[in-house]
Amino acid sequence: MRKFLALLLGFAFAAAVGAQGHNMHCDQTQCEKGHKDTLTLSSHVKFGDVVVAPGEYQVMCQTKRVSLTRKSGQVRALDVECQGAMLPDKVARTVLQTSTDASGMKVADKLLLKGSHMEHVFK
Repeated sequence: MRKFLALLLGFAFAAAVGAQGHNMHCDQTQCEKGHKDTLTLSSHVKFGDVVVAPGEYQVMCQTKRVSLTRKSGQVRALDVECQGAMLPDKVARTVLQTSTDASGMKVADKLLLKGSHMEHVFK
């Protein structure tokens, strides 16, 4: 019986340590692994204070930070903190919602990343 309990505690400890190794989005009730996808920008887009040039990027969300890495050359164009709410369902496809500021520049308002339960809002 003692060996069984020791084995059970060992498995529980290993599972807890293994779960901490994943990148997570967390709020007080839910957590989610990081996600990545391809995002193509057809014009300059402002993310917070950073303007990103047109091109094809790998977008990756890791623990409430979003990064854009240019596919040609692997240059990181953006690494910013984002905020957002948890969504009830996984996002079916990656969508960047933009608005236009007074100067005519596109501004990133919200990023929905395929497979994620979180909306990413930039301020």
